[in-house]
Amino acid sequence: MLLLASLSGLLLASGSCEFLQPIGGDGNTTVTKRVDRPKVSPLRMALGRTNWNTDFSVNQPYRSYKLFFTAQSTEQATYPIEAYLKFSDGSNLRVVNESMKPP
Repeated sequence: MLLLASLSGLLLASGSCEFLQPIGGDGNTTVTKRVDRPKVSPLRMALGRTNWNTDFSVNQPYRSYKLFFTAQSTEQATYPIEAYLKFSDGSNLRVVNESMKPP
């Protein structure tokens, strides 16, 4: 079981920092999720809390970005972490493709 908490995107434009809004969020710029490794049903469908995705909307030019990941786990394992920025023209950019081992 992995608890992914405090995932925030940061937009730097015109000399000021601004948090990005998660797509499908509740207006809060910090996303906390509890996700599980998928369990496969006899019909080969994923069961459980399998939504590991959190996307942030980029609606203006940026010079740099910063993402914060914090994870807590009951297992000593390494977890894949990917982050994408989605742009208003429908394109996206993968900005993180790493593995994370919670402390």
